[in-house]
Amino acid sequence: MVRPDAPRSLATALLGAGVLLAAAWLAAAGFLEGCSRSGSSSGAACGNALRATTYDGGTVLQLGSHPVNTELTFDVPAGTAGFTIVSQAVSAADFVQVSARTVENTAVPLTITQPDGGLVYDDVDQAFFPADPSGLPAYFGGTAGWTGTLTVPNTSQMLRTVQQAGGLPAGTWRLVVNDWANECKVVPGLCTASTTGVYQVTVLLKPMSSADGGVPQVAPSAGTLDVAFHFATETGLDATTARTSQAFQRMRESIRYYLGNAGVSLGTVSYVDLPAAAKSAYSTVSADETAPCSALSRLFALSKPGNTLNFFLVDAITSASVPASYVIAGLDGTIPGPATVSGTVASGAAVSVADLGQGSCSGPVPSLACGSDMTGYVAAHEAGHFLGLYHPTEISGDLFDPLDDTGQCPCATCAQPLPVPDGGVPSYCASKPTMETAWCNGPTGCAGADNLMFWVVAPSSLGNLTPEQGLVVRANPLVH
Repeated sequence: MVRPDAPRSLATALLGAGVLLAAAWLAAAGFLEGCSRSGSSSGAACGNALRATTYDGGTVLQLGSHPVNTELTFDVPAGTAGFTIVSQAVSAADFVQVSARTVENTAVPLTITQPDGGLVYDDVDQAFFPADPSGLPAYFGGTAGWTGTLTVPNTSQMLRTVQQAGGLPAGTWRLVVNDWANECKVVPGLCTASTTGVYQVTVLLKPMSSADGGVPQVAPSAGTLDVAFHFATETGLDATTARTSQAFQRMRESIRYYLGNAGVSLGTVSYVDLPAAAKSAYSTVSADETAPCSALSRLFALSKPGNTLNFFLVDAITSASVPASYVIAGLDGTIPGPATVSGTVASGAAVSVADLGQGSCSGPVPSLACGSDMTGYVAAHEAGHFLGLYHPTEISGDLFDPLDDTGQCPCATCAQPLPVPDGGVPSYCASKPTMETAWCNGPTGCAGADNLMFWVVAPSSLGNLTPEQGLVVRANPLVH
């Protein structure tokens, strides 16, 4: 949470849109031996050996390992609510060098095509990356080195189409294996092309739900999510003390409350102590170092197999890339996370416990005056990201999520002050301001600050979720 914008595609990265995270390195306690900053690396070199899915809620299609530019086919039967594509690097470049900037080499299909030949997704076509993507058939808006996930449906348009049709179009679908290094060849001169990437591709098919009776639904009205808390802290909080800690258990109840706004209940809750060496290396992690060999990614690779959302609790998350008045309290491996595929460099969410037990916690759950409830809010926010939700409005007020019921807060009409020369775009917005909750909290056309997925949490945050957000969450393969 409070993470700087990631580029929405390699094309927007090349054009300078978004705030790019610097590819800095942390050599922590020998955990990063074998990592390569440039060229091609094996995922296993940084602890990202290929992992199997444990999905048991539908059909698993193993499409095998293939080089980039390979077109693969997979069959979608009638009555399928959606699919999740997980691409894991067998070997791939770590980064893409764009002029003086280093961009994480992201694993994402080049194209996805439905049986009638209609294009559902294209990672190089700018038509698939408008400021408001809610009218697209599919959307991917992050970075995902070595392990990338794309889920369909995750936009307003496709959610409604699938619901009305009783499922995705049945038949043979197509996807092209790809990463951003491969895409460099379509933009000559701006970055160095690499077509050496090889990815293992898995497709998870989830059927339409009949749990509520009557007409099949994209997802049932209620679901259950199993979670695991992994303790990387060095403050005395561990798998034993957490079970009896009032502060920790209050945080857990806050998570339950906020996920309940999506119709999701907590199921099995596991407590996992990390080895002492891992705690020493990862009790403090940097949000500026998210590439495949970073400490944060190595932390996520410690997640255990199972259909579980893995929270990694740390003492602090540092960053030199956010305004000094903000603190990063949570961070995901990627959006969405590789559901049911644990042990990858993206298989988890980090949450700082710095606020746990602080403040006034004598009243009912939740109260953001209570540090435990604030931590629970952050954890629920990161869970939303892992399950496929984006910020309704990004930090700069010029990018929005793919759902049209979440409310938007465009800088051009909501930022304050608003010096508008000659009726044009406010000059204030050209400097990419941080959109404050006070600007996005109710005025006409300026909404979203009350949403759990708003980019920043403030005392006035309510943690609301919309019907379409709930649908995306409950349709995720992790929710049963």
